[in-house]
Amino acid sequence: MKKIGKLISAVPAVTWAYVIWLFSDTPAAASTDESITVTEILLNLVSHFYTVSPEKKAALIAAMEPHIRKIAHMTEFGILFLLLMIPAGLLVRKLASRTGIVFFVSFLYACSDEIHQLFVEGRAGRASDVLIDMLGVAAAAVVYLLFAIPINLKKEKTAGKKSVDK
Repeated sequence: MKKIGKLISAVPAVTWAYVIWLFSDTPAAASTDESITVTEILLNLVSHFYTVSPEKKAALIAAMEPHIRKIAHMTEFGILFLLLMIPAGLLVRKLASRTGIVFFVSFLYACSDEIHQLFVEGRAGRASDVLIDMLGVAAAAVVYLLFAIPINLKKEKTAGKKSVDK
């Protein structure tokens, strides 16, 4: 029964990896259109507070779209890291080892994602995109560790106290 639980714990990470694959499988023109749409939505939210002329809005979209795309890459891979930490926690007890393994697996997936894009119309595989993906992974790792380290220390302290009491 424990093996099934371990397998089930990997489902969110595998599903998210597939979502990333689907995004990467989108031809360049359609992917750019998606990024522009997201950028327009964000600008429309801001336009509730500030008036932006149509000309200024078009210029802002053109300027912001590449940055929105990079933030999306970082976010995708940050989420992947966090989801991979769930099954890794069931397989690897030591926090530092688990984090390192998941970081490396995320790196391998980022590399494979860029290789995949070499075969998609208008897309390119870039080492710089792997670095951007890994910035998202690193940010997620920092956030994860900020929460996990105090919890781990508390567990160790409690476990140590129980062994002393025996």
